[in-house]
Amino acid sequence: MKNNLFVIGDSFCRDTFYVKSRINEIKSFWVEDLKKRFNNIDTLCDGAPSRDLQTIIDTWIKLIKHIGKDDYLVICVPYFRRSRLPFSKNNYHHIEFKNINIVNRFVGTHSSKGAELEFWGKNYKYEYFLNQLSVQEIINSSYASQINYIEIIESLYHLTNGKKYVFSWDEMDIKSDFIEDKNIITKNIGFWETHRDVFYETDGEFGLENDVHWSFRMNEFFSDYVFEKLTK
Repeated sequence: MKNNLFVIGDSFCRDTFYVKSRINEIKSFWVEDLKKRFNNIDTLCDGAPSRDLQTIIDTWIKLIKHIGKDDYLVICVPYFRRSRLPFSKNNYHHIEFKNINIVNRFVGTHSSKGAELEFWGKNYKYEYFLNQLSVQEIINSSYASQINYIEIIESLYHLTNGKKYVFSWDEMDIKSDFIEDKNIITKNIGFWETHRDVFYETDGEFGLENDVHWSFRMNEFFSDYVFEKLTK
């Protein structure tokens, strides 16, 4: 049976082709590049803007029974404080992959603007939810919550078949031997570059001022880096 690549995370697991690239620069997205490096391996990529860690962990748990010893898994861990809201039933997001059906029933609070929600529908302004969930976000960022999540991730790592790589674009307060954060990745790759960095480097000609997602160059280097991690 052909092996698979599973990628679960937030907006760092989506392309940013909407950003203007530098002259003669190829618009690169690390998941697509990684797929090609694995000879166009069958790939399930599930990323959403502002997605919270609990939703990512939920999907990981649901996928465990489908991940074989020859498969590959990449998990993107956002910062811990994020909260989530439930979609209305008719707005669930379905991802079909072979015999797998992933159902996303939640939206990250900071990307909920305009979403149709359970209980609330579209009757409340975006700022209402930010205010209502501010305490939840404080709790999520507590050391107790961070340690708990890290223990869950480490347990899931051991329970999951195949080759795994777990990373975070955040500078984590609490470190784990099973999660590479921004500091580790920057040290190992040799740099960290965002679309915002490109914007200021080129005096606004390329990149995007308020976009802290990886630049196309960073995407290319990161795909090489992850491929080496998964195949060593």
